[in-house]
Amino acid sequence: MSNAETVSVGPPQGTVVNYAKILKLLESRKVPKIDKSFLKDQAIASGNEPKFISGMKFLGLIDKDGNATSKMDELCTVGEKRKENLAAIVRSAYSVIFEVIKLELEKAGPDTLINAFKTDYKMGSVTTAKEGAKIFVFLAQQGGIPLSQQILDNLSV
Repeated sequence: MSNAETVSVGPPQGTVVNYAKILKLLESRKVPKIDKSFLKDQAIASGNEPKFISGMKFLGLIDKDGNATSKMDELCTVGEKRKENLAAIVRSAYSVIFEVIKLELEKAGPDTLINAFKTDYKMGSVTTAKEGAKIFVFLAQQGGIPLSQQILDNLSV
């Protein structure tokens, strides 16, 4: 991989649509590897493949080589079990929010969450931090993690 393609592993960025597509795909089949070729074939993250791959690594769904981890296999289910599995993945990947700063998501406002992404996850701009927060909110909702109404009103897609 060239330096131009290297993206440090950090919270998912980009659009929620890409994460919705991969979650939908995983309902129906196991995916052994996620790389640029796979993403192009599935029309996921077109033009932003390195960012998406970095986000998948952050979530612990793929290893450094793009191979599926057992966590990704846990998403190849439906119903409550899938929700529980996704919640565990989100809580583990975003441990800074849950364990370090112990953000009370059921009471927090959207600015508090965005600031956590900007400062604690070192996402440079407010725009980038907001993208990261929106993907977090989407994943948390899919996992049934309670969020404040303010966060839902302002950061849900």
